[in-house]
Amino acid sequence: MAILMLIPLSVLHLLVGLFTHNEKKQQTEASTALANTRKDEVEEYLASMGKGRYQWIQRNGEYLAILPDAALLYYFGSLSKDQHVVLDPSRTVLETRVTAEQHVSHNTTSSTVHDRRTVLMASKNIGMVGKGKSTTQTTTHTTITHTYTLEVQVQLAKGQQPFWISLPFGQDDKNAENWKVLINQMR
Repeated sequence: MAILMLIPLSVLHLLVGLFTHNEKKQQTEASTALANTRKDEVEEYLASMGKGRYQWIQRNGEYLAILPDAALLYYFGSLSKDQHVVLDPSRTVLETRVTAEQHVSHNTTSSTVHDRRTVLMASKNIGMVGKGKSTTQTTTHTTITHTYTLEVQVQLAKGQQPFWISLPFGQDDKNAENWKVLINQMR
C-alpha cells in the first residue's frame, strides 16, 4: 500500500520541480531583460543631454553618473521612482562618505581519533571493556572581510527632507573612495 502511495507522490514531485524550474528560468530572463532596458535608457538619456563627458555606475538597479564638464550629478533608481534626476552637486549634495562594514565568519572543524580498546570476555554474556584513549583536534578558521558603500546625502530644495543614495561597492574600497572624490570635486 505504501509503495502505491509513493509512486504518485514521486510523479507529482517531479512535475512540481519542472514547473518551478521553468518559472525560475523565466524570472531570471525577465530580470536580465529589465536590467538591460534600464541600462539602455540611462545611456540614451545621458547621451541625449549633450552635456559632454559622463561616467556612470550601477549598483543593485541604482544608477549614479557624473557629468564633469557640466558639473552635474545624475541619479536614476528606486528613490526617484525610476525618474531621471539631474542635480547640481554644489546646491543639492550635503555630504558624501564611504562606510565600511566588517563581516566575521568562523568555521570550526573537529576530528576525534579513538585508539584500540581491549575487551576481556569471561563468557559469552559477561565481559569488560578495557581503558582506551581518544584524541580530539579542533581547528577554528576566522575570516574577516570588509564591504564598502558609497553614500551621498542629497537635499533637492531647502526645507525638504534630505535622503541618502547608497551604492554598494563590495570589497572595492578604492573605487568607492574614487567616486566620493569625483562627487566632492563638483561641490
